Amino acid sequence: MIRPEFDFAHRVLSPAEAALVDALADERRRCRQLDLLLEVLLHEISNVGTGVIQGLELARMGMENPGSADLSEGMSHAWKAASRFSRITEDLRVLLDGGEHVPMETADLVAFVREESLNVGQVLFSVKCAQPFRRCSPVLVRHIVSNLVGNALRYTTEEGSVFVGIRGGGETFRISVGSRGPQLSAGLRQSLFVPGHKGDHPRRGSGLGLYVSHSCVLRHDGWISYRRSRGYNVFTAFLHAPVAA
Repeated sequence: MIRPEFDFAHRVLSPAEAALVDALADERRRCRQLDLLLEVLLHEISNVGTGVIQGLELARMGMENPGSADLSEGMSHAWKAASRFSRITEDLRVLLDGGEHVPMETADLVAFVREESLNVGQVLFSVKCAQPFRRCSPVLVRHIVSNLVGNALRYTTEEGSVFVGIRGGGETFRISVGSRGPQLSAGLRQSLFVPGHKGDHPRRGSGLGLYVSHSCVLRHDGWISYRRSRGYNVFTAFLHAPVAA
């Protein structure tokens, strides 16, 4: 009988070996996340294709039956699917590129966030920050804002209850988006930034919004937090936006 000289299961790893094990574990997690992202993208693109086909089929039926609502309904269906595809491709482009960090005056950055928010829907604003030039990426900020505000408008239970708060101090710039609605479950909070995770809301989106926002925030050496406050679900993006020389 051959006896092993060492019991590797209980052996204490050296610092170099432990670092290698951690690096391999990080690589496996990264590969799993990329596989999941690809699976989500393929699923969403397939849904878009189905939506376009169904919309065009309705439109064809409408053309064959003048006076019916099929034509306008079909074109609307196809337009929504095409818009969804455009949004998915733009998110993917941002994930692959990231945008350049350039100096922006804080007042211009606030105006930029306000404009991007209003492009998504009607929201309330609260602004309190100093006014130096800061270095950030407008492309990444646009996606952070549009995804957070879009989610808030989709899931709120009370019209007009979505707000965007902007705060700045030191080298950190904070964008908070809140909406009134039921508190998120512990299980959902643990999977907020996993690509493809949609929860069980009837108006759920593609499952990419928070993942894209989180990826954009990481490009700014920042993070996103969630808190429950006075009946609101609040997501805050902390961005490292240093004052530009």
